[in-house]
Amino acid sequence: MSCRRWLSGLALLLVGLALLPMAIGTPPARGAPTPVPMAIGSRDAGSTELFRIRLVNRARGPIAVSLDAGETWEVIGRIVQPATALATVTSLYEDQGAGTVAGVDAETLAIRAPSLADEPRILTLAATGARAAPGLLVTDIPAGGPLFRSLTPPCGSQMLLQKDGQLAPLPLEYQPRIGDTLVIVALHSPACPEAIVIENKEEGEVTALTAAGQSRLIGRVRQPLRGVGRYPGTDRAGAGAVVGWQPLMVLVSTAGWRRRVGPDGNLLEGKGGFIIQPAEPMLRGATHAASQVLIESTAEPGEPRPARSPLFSLPVPISRGIPTDEAPTRVEVRIDDGPWEPMPDLRGPIGESEFRARLAAQLGEGRTVQTGITHLRIVCCKPSPALIRHALKLATTPRLGDAVQRGRVTINAKVAGEEIRAVGFCLNGDLRSLINQPPFSWVWDTTTTPNGNHLLEIRGYNEQHVLIQSVKMRVVVDN
Repeated sequence: MSCRRWLSGLALLLVGLALLPMAIGTPPARGAPTPVPMAIGSRDAGSTELFRIRLVNRARGPIAVSLDAGETWEVIGRIVQPATALATVTSLYEDQGAGTVAGVDAETLAIRAPSLADEPRILTLAATGARAAPGLLVTDIPAGGPLFRSLTPPCGSQMLLQKDGQLAPLPLEYQPRIGDTLVIVALHSPACPEAIVIENKEEGEVTALTAAGQSRLIGRVRQPLRGVGRYPGTDRAGAGAVVGWQPLMVLVSTAGWRRRVGPDGNLLEGKGGFIIQPAEPMLRGATHAASQVLIESTAEPGEPRPARSPLFSLPVPISRGIPTDEAPTRVEVRIDDGPWEPMPDLRGPIGESEFRARLAAQLGEGRTVQTGITHLRIVCCKPSPALIRHALKLATTPRLGDAVQRGRVTINAKVAGEEIRAVGFCLNGDLRSLINQPPFSWVWDTTTTPNGNHLLEIRGYNEQHVLIQSVKMRVVVDN
């Protein structure tokens, strides 16, 4: 299907793209003319601010992101159901700092509010479609959308209350009120390790590694990984992507980007993943799946043993799903004690009895598997400014149409008039083709691009190679 859009002498004909009219150059929503003063507790000393998220707690209240400490804001969503109370939850959140992000996944973002109560009080931002409940602030952002994927603040990021032009920590026994303006300051903490290495065997060591080369034992394996399950949020999330980081669970996807189609033309299973959980609350007479890795706490001689491994309270950033200048936090593996390599594409369910055979089949001809996955490594990557800027561009650029792009897509730019002499085709900010004579076209092989959202831009230049006009659109690849 094709669509034509005239723009100051530049007409774009995108073959294979189903597009709708869009507003070009929509100005960002503006906040205060100068950054709002911020009060951050001493526990965040040394942390680096990545971005801010501002929420106005009322129906249709905007959800906006700032990359310049609150000077300007761009809206990425709206509040559907505001919160008027907090939820009382399990004490597993007790290791998380008060007034901070306590857990994130593909559908929720939980904040622990300051309270003297025995059990933690939680405010949860939820994806669209969630049922109203105490402590739940429902947004119009879908599961896996920017707030829960590419612009997810790391655990430990601080939530502040904006009042009278000032930002301050949430007060003790805070209860959300209609009209409250809440600001999450996404922080990269110096406490975030460079990597976490798990020996995938019983009594295997779990070690946190720093950039300086130091290591710290933070747990031992009670049950190793020996299978793959079907977990929500892992549907073609990318093999090795960290989908959620909660006090009770770290969720890792083993499902690759690509669709899999059977001989009959029907789609095959898209979900695949495993979970890492604390052993202590899980080993009370329960039967555990092969896709569960259970980690128990440990302590140095003479030191008290913590209730749970500190792994589950580490401030690890899990922003993902944005193809740009760096790999996000990811999980790599060693197979049969070999070199580190990317997580293989494994779709669930895979039981223990077939795990090695399925692993060998996925690795391809010439590879044999004796023991299986012997080590897991969580590589913790700080989101770069380029990644965050690109994520925000995607979040604020409307998607044109409901169609997805597959295979080879031909993009034509039809020039009317003589002002435009060259046309550039850009994908995610990178110039892919520059044409200075008709036909102005580019054939995009989408199979070389990861599935998901991408920013496509078509630029028109004059004879002096000065940019005259451009059109940006968000397109979705789903091969």
